[in-house]
Amino acid sequence: MKRKIDLTTIGGLLLCLGGIFAGYLMEGGSLSALLAVSPLLIIFGGTIGVVTITMSVSGLKSMPKLFRNIFTDVTYDFQALITNLCDWTKVSRKDGIVALGNVAETIEDPFVKRGIEYILDGSDYDTIKELLEKEIEAMMERHSAGAKPFEQAGAFAPTMGIIGTVLGLVVILGGLGSAGIEELGHGIATAFLATFMGVASANLIFLPFNEKLKGKSAKEVLYKEIAMQGVLGIQSGVNPKTLRKKLVAYLPESEKDVEANSGKEGK
Repeated sequence: MKRKIDLTTIGGLLLCLGGIFAGYLMEGGSLSALLAVSPLLIIFGGTIGVVTITMSVSGLKSMPKLFRNIFTDVTYDFQALITNLCDWTKVSRKDGIVALGNVAETIEDPFVKRGIEYILDGSDYDTIKELLEKEIEAMMERHSAGAKPFEQAGAFAPTMGIIGTVLGLVVILGGLGSAGIEELGHGIATAFLATFMGVASANLIFLPFNEKLKGKSAKEVLYKEIAMQGVLGIQSGVNPKTLRKKLVAYLPESEKDVEANSGKEGK
């Protein structure tokens, strides 16, 4: 597994922001009109504050890691995983379970390594399955908890935008008698800017980040699910060819095509 910069996240952000602001400028808008501090404080300060209320201290400490996961991508080599699992079951069937001891020492993935070690410990099929499933479930719960703040921020931000707009209108109406036309227009624009920022931050940042984390979680779950089925196949002594067919069935169509091509090249 290799971690690299996630160009889709960065490219998507640049594309959506660039499109919105380009359209705004084409309509005669000015970027300086968007640089208002008060709406920023209300939207982001309010949203972050409300989300913080719902989180634990450990959750707050994990936020830098979540942002790293959003802007970087882990490449999972499904073909290599399936090939290794099939090779290991050949070793197990030919030389016995004990021969997996040397294999376990070379495995870098902690999840896969634990699965092989469970086999070496003499655990039965049901026990290994339960242990690995519990680990996957715990990981899914952890990932869900990590993505939750962005989902909540996406729900709260538009409301904060409305609050900012209402507060701005209250200030404008309070000074309506002494305000000039230019000052009044500027105040109304700033007030509605809060609504824009609230809706934009929710739909351009918070909710997409939430979906991004869910997608990355699903990919890791699939990887571990394949690894678990492979370990269980090794434990039960499944024929390597049968095991490969079973594991390939879990792959999305794009990965199946790669698997088919690699299989042809290997013949």
